[in-house]
Amino acid sequence: MDAATVALGTVDTFKLLNLGINPTMVRLLRLSKLTRYMKLLKTATWLDVLRLIIKSIIGSFSTVFWSLLLLFAVQGLVGMLLGQILLDFMNDETISKATRKDVYKHWGTLPRILCTMFEITFVSANTPSIRALMDGIDVGWGTFFMIYRLCINFVLLSVIRGVIVKQTFKVAEQDKECQLRKTLKANSDYRQKLRKVFFNVDSSGDGTIQVEELRNFLLDPNAQQVLKALDLDYHAGDANELFDRLNSDGDGGIDFQEMMMGLHKLKGAAKSSDVQLVLTRLDHVHKAIVQALAENKATIPTALAVRPNTKLKL
Repeated sequence: MDAATVALGTVDTFKLLNLGINPTMVRLLRLSKLTRYMKLLKTATWLDVLRLIIKSIIGSFSTVFWSLLLLFAVQGLVGMLLGQILLDFMNDETISKATRKDVYKHWGTLPRILCTMFEITFVSANTPSIRALMDGIDVGWGTFFMIYRLCINFVLLSVIRGVIVKQTFKVAEQDKECQLRKTLKANSDYRQKLRKVFFNVDSSGDGTIQVEELRNFLLDPNAQQVLKALDLDYHAGDANELFDRLNSDGDGGIDFQEMMMGLHKLKGAAKSSDVQLVLTRLDHVHKAIVQALAENKATIPTALAVRPNTKLKL
């Protein structure tokens, strides 16, 4: 494509041949190469907000269309009604020509009426069109347009905005790709927080957390803020209990994987954490029984065998 564009440009510049092809159109075809980067834009996380805006606009198109149609219909009907009411006034030759001309300038024809109603609805109620009616006919026209503005701007437009906002939130909730990105980002952030906490607790730097290290961490005044950010509520007196819950393999140390999986299970209500503690201790008892029977070269009785994956009904 690039070579063809350069060749045609050279032919056109030096008038070597008359091919009947406009080189400018060929140059525009180079823009088609931009479609190659569309896939990259779809995966760019920093464009999530832009994609959500575009999808919301597309998803709300029908709502916006009918809302604009309703507003146009209301403005048109009210404007034409006012035009008919003011028609006799503008044709009354007993009234000064300057006053009638001033009213006609805003309310004389359909295009003028529509523009005037748009200004009154969206721009400002203090427009020359209203002043012309108040000064030339009656000040009661000001009261009429005050009521009109309250009904349209305060009631109708508020309802339309609420419907559009609701539709936008609905589109955002149904955007599975966006929700997946948010979930992955939340999991990544949570994992990074846990890694920082793990390194802070592991004062020895051996890659495992001992019960004394965990107790010293819980004694730190800043530890409660860290645990609160992780949706946990433990204190220094709970060090042994928390250690037992996180030490799933019972080897006396907690590595990062054990800590991440254990804290994930402990998040939530106290009942969930209690169940997790019971399951962890049962797993420890099962391993102790298996090890003891293996050392004695005995066979595990079928009635006493505990399966690690057995679901308990509490």
